[in-house]
Amino acid sequence: MNFRITESVKSLFNFKKAPLLGRACLAVRQGVGVRLFIIFLLVFISCGKKEEVKLQTFSAEAFAFSLPEGWEVNATIRVKGFMQNKVKDTFIAKLEYSVDLVKPNGESIKALAKDIADEENTEEFSDLPIEVQINLDAKYLPGKYKLIFNIKDELSGQQIISEKELELIKQ
Repeated sequence: MNFRITESVKSLFNFKKAPLLGRACLAVRQGVGVRLFIIFLLVFISCGKKEEVKLQTFSAEAFAFSLPEGWEVNATIRVKGFMQNKVKDTFIAKLEYSVDLVKPNGESIKALAKDIADEENTEEFSDLPIEVQINLDAKYLPGKYKLIFNIKDELSGQQIISEKELELIKQ
């Protein structure tokens, strides 16, 4: 198969910005081979793509302390895979979150706690903790509850929902 690059195909590429691609096109033009060009083009394209990172949660923990006036619930979850902006020498991450509570009878209380984790650091973040403390009054009876973490990466728009069971035990 003889393959020659026409002027219209060459005009698709800016050889000043991509001299290696220009050389590959020239190699095809000189008859080195279409296969070599296709392999080079695939490698060139795959190296230029940024790997998309998916928002993930891990290490969720929740526990409650019995108090005379009710309960103190402490919960934490770690988040990774969020977008970070670099401004000068500072990495910025912004996670909006809310925590819902599902009672043993299935009734759900939305946004019992909510906040924005707006973090800055001189080094890139590997993950961030989200920590909440919720006070429940005495009307919450002992039993198995569920905390639902609703987390949104404000910079990428990605969202994730994670659940953690919690048992209220009177001591």
